[in-house]
Amino acid sequence: MSLMNTDLLVTRLLEKRNVLTHLRQLAADQSQGCGDGEINQLLRLLAKKQKLAAILQTVDAQLDPFREEDPETRIWRTPADRQAAQDIARDCDRLLDEVKRMEQESVGIPVVRQHVASRAAQYIDGPSRARVAYLDSAACQAGKLDLSSDV
Repeated sequence: MSLMNTDLLVTRLLEKRNVLTHLRQLAADQSQGCGDGEINQLLRLLAKKQKLAAILQTVDAQLDPFREEDPETRIWRTPADRQAAQDIARDCDRLLDEVKRMEQESVGIPVVRQHVASRAAQYIDGPSRARVAYLDSAACQAGKLDLSSDV
């Protein structure tokens, strides 16, 4: 491996970190957008995330040849350059983990909201049903003919 290859490796790692940083920000924005119920904003964010995911896939594919190499055989300008590349790779792993975690959390937000809304509807609907049932039974007891149908 030559110096040019390790320079290219660092360039690709920096690109990956940049994309992941943007994805993390969009995931945070998406979480907020879901919280505010802004569908149009959420759709714009999803479109941006889709573009960044495609870029990330391309950059990751460009890193594939480096994965097949023995890291110990790489030629670096300085030991500090090698350490910097390792730090950038760790940043990428950390950012990817954060993005995945945030995505998992944002997937749960609509489910939680739906559950809360459902429980609220049950709370509101329960007394209504009781009142209707009471009125129906009171009407029958008063000798009135109930001609309503459930069909």
